[in-house]
Amino acid sequence: MASLRSSLVARLVPLDRGSRYVRDVDALRAHVAPGARQASPAPPAWLRRRVRVARGRVAGVRCYRLTPGDGRAEPVGRDVLYLHGGAYAGEASAHHWRFLARLVRASGASVTVPIYTLAPRATARETVAAMAAVQRELAAPVVMGDSAGAGLALALTQALCAEGREGPHELVLLSPWVDATMTNPEIPAVAPRDPLLGVEALALAGRLYAGPDDPAGPLASPINGDLTGLGRVTVLVGARDLLLPDARRLSDRIRAAGTAVTYVEEPGMLHDWMLLPIPEAARTIDGLAAIVAGVSPALR
Repeated sequence: MASLRSSLVARLVPLDRGSRYVRDVDALRAHVAPGARQASPAPPAWLRRRVRVARGRVAGVRCYRLTPGDGRAEPVGRDVLYLHGGAYAGEASAHHWRFLARLVRASGASVTVPIYTLAPRATARETVAAMAAVQRELAAPVVMGDSAGAGLALALTQALCAEGREGPHELVLLSPWVDATMTNPEIPAVAPRDPLLGVEALALAGRLYAGPDDPAGPLASPINGDLTGLGRVTVLVGARDLLLPDARRLSDRIRAAGTAVTYVEEPGMLHDWMLLPIPEAARTIDGLAAIVAGVSPALR
């Protein structure tokens, strides 16, 4: 059963104007219109009170690197490449940075967050290539992402595997958006339960991200790509998540491809619940920290 706090947060989600573009088509069009005001991609100032924050470039892409701020000379956990969600059209939110600070502190790891160019200024073809280049240089043993960032994490791993390169040891996909078409026939049954996401808004975001390519192609919809040789995969999703049907389908396809996958479906949880200030997220971050630190192979 969902906690009282998570139920309250779910009721407040529709009132958040900052996330309206992922559930309302008109809001999305206004969000991506030329000259529209966008949120800053920089981490909030308060983040530096919790972790160390460094800015630099990896493979020509601006990145922020978060490391523990507890006096240790070097991180003790494994390096993580983290790709944020936002329907490929929005920057990382305060929820993302808060989640990452908690993950860094719990695991002792370093987390690199690329500031990738958003759609429609960049398309899937360009963004996947840029993030694959970042991972080639970092060689992070853990690649993690949420929502659109999880789809991007899967797509870049597929791109590296297609080159014959070794992918990450751990691929962690949080509420993954892996089919940009939003055409799974099971989605309409879930839609009324999800207060955050809208089918039509995401379908439009998927077309914008795909650009001239087919949104069903593996760059924008990596569920349709090669799922062999991915390393160990962990998929987390909530039972109220609009993307639940595709998360289930992804896990089934990964298993059918002979790749190890751990699938966790949390009852009562909405999209990206792992990022929210709720007890269920706090428990899950401890499990994710164990994966990142290399202590535990997977969540249960």
